[in-house]
Amino acid sequence: SFSYRWGDEAPVSNILLNGCSIPVRENLHQFLQHARDAGWYMNLWIDPVCINQDDKAEKTQQIGIMGTVYSLASNVLIWLGRLSHEEYMALEEIR
Repeated sequence: SFSYRWGDEAPVSNILLNGCSIPVRENLHQFLQHARDAGWYMNLWIDPVCINQDDKAEKTQQIGIMGTVYSLASNVLIWLGRLSHEEYMALEEIR
């Protein structure tokens, strides 16, 4: 499973998934670019991609089981966004 900070409300980019164009917010687009550039090839459950955002009934049903999805996941990846230089240096100091 994948959890991320949503960021701005309006989708700003489109991704191509199985031949379908899907609008995503900037923060998710940044993560997907980072994952691709880092060579991360894994299956992820990403709610705005896996849940039809235009289907209110599906969204309501899926949101109701998100706790179960995350609790049963073998791994949960959290993305808070790209690090500023100061944040990167602070993490390096902790290591």
